[in-house]
Amino acid sequence: MILKVIITAVSQSGELMQNRFQYQVALFLLIAGFAGHGHAELDLGLCPEVDYALDPNGDGFYLNADTALALTEANSCIANGSDRGYASRAFVYLEMNNIDLAKADVRTALANGEDPYSAHSAQCFTALKENQGDYAKREETTVLCQAMLNADPSKAGGHYARAKLYYSQGQLQPALTSIVNAENLAPSSAPIWMVKMYILFALNRKEEANVAMLKFADLMSSQRTIRAKPKPVIANKAATSSVSNASSSATGKTSTLCPDGHDCTVIN
Repeated sequence: MILKVIITAVSQSGELMQNRFQYQVALFLLIAGFAGHGHAELDLGLCPEVDYALDPNGDGFYLNADTALALTEANSCIANGSDRGYASRAFVYLEMNNIDLAKADVRTALANGEDPYSAHSAQCFTALKENQGDYAKREETTVLCQAMLNADPSKAGGHYARAKLYYSQGQLQPALTSIVNAENLAPSSAPIWMVKMYILFALNRKEEANVAMLKFADLMSSQRTIRAKPKPVIANKAATSSVSNASSSATGKTSTLCPDGHDCTVIN
């Protein structure tokens, strides 16, 4: 609610509206610290446990990210044979500002044939972070983020990534087209509305930018609550079941896995 009031005051300030630089600085200060790009609806292809550790508030911004927990959860995903494990750990390393380790995990994710959307998502966002402002690598980054979009156009993440890329390159109309596509697929994602707000402001479409600002504020106010931790996922239930059944002959118990993955043991 406080964020919404401040944004409303800023958006209605004629003096700031007449001075683009001041207005941009005000926007930057308003969202200082909100630099993440998560959110379940946006879906960047992370293991659920890793996504939770990076974004416990569920609002899409890694303000309260627990990178130590996220790293532990990513290692567990890898150990359990998840097809998102290395890609997820790459995102953790990005949050820890370790580009080299992130790139190494991206290479492993691609080489191991992990889920294509997850692997290309990690590759795209690694390139966005490493190559930001590097005009010489513009085409390379574009190709990598296009691969993410091609992997699953039905997910908002690829459209969102391209919008960020186009915006960073000053290609405002393509950026707007991409962010609207993302919005249509994930209308309750605060990061999408934040990027849309910036794009509209850069296009000098101030009234629409103000609408996007207020939508962003509403989502931040309503979504910043601690969300429930996801239940652990057992990667290979068949293998786990066979091990449990083998041990049951010695213990006199019949071991069965419940639908949610935990051990429903019945004593004989």
